[in-house]
Amino acid sequence: MEDRHSEILAQSLGLDEKYGELIGLLKGGEVSTIGQTSTQRQRTELAPTYSTNIKKFIDDTSSSLDNYTSTFVDNVDTMISNLAEFNNRMTEKLVDLKKGAEHIVEERASLRAWLLDFKNNV
Repeated sequence: MEDRHSEILAQSLGLDEKYGELIGLLKGGEVSTIGQTSTQRQRTELAPTYSTNIKKFIDDTSSSLDNYTSTFVDNVDTMISNLAEFNNRMTEKLVDLKKGAEHIVEERASLRAWLLDFKNNV
């Protein structure tokens, strides 16, 4: 479960980075990554296919972000359902453990009575 959580977190950070790159490109070709200041930004240029048709670039980027978002939402939903299933199983196991503990208490009382009876009759 922790691995899946780490994977989804990494995907969301990647999505955030890509979004930052997109905004930077649209604002004049500057790309910044997480943790960089404005003086550390580097200038990038669009690929030749996109430099002639900015609408295609925006459409492709929007589609890509939508796909990332859709995948992210699906993964989060899967994690939530897995967590709910895990919670249900743990609740059932705790109920079973409680019943087992109650049975042990009953057996202990019964065995204590037998041991006392044995001790008194020996």
